[in-house]
Amino acid sequence: MAVSPSPTPSAAKAQKTWQVHRADLPLSCPLPEHAVWNEHPRVYLPIVEEGGRSVCPYCGNEYVLVD
Repeated sequence: MAVSPSPTPSAAKAQKTWQVHRADLPLSCPLPEHAVWNEHPRVYLPIVEEGGRSVCPYCGNEYVLVD
């Protein structure tokens, strides 16, 4: 899975913006390769239906579809 982090300003928790590709779909957070893969329940994000950008309701990570 080719996922690239792009750092964003952090609030109380380190939130990030991740670039994902159509090959990575269906998209879930946290991603299996994240160091905190068990931080919260897995949630599937409807990134295509949301116009190519989704935010995890648990951790605030943002995912951007790049292709």
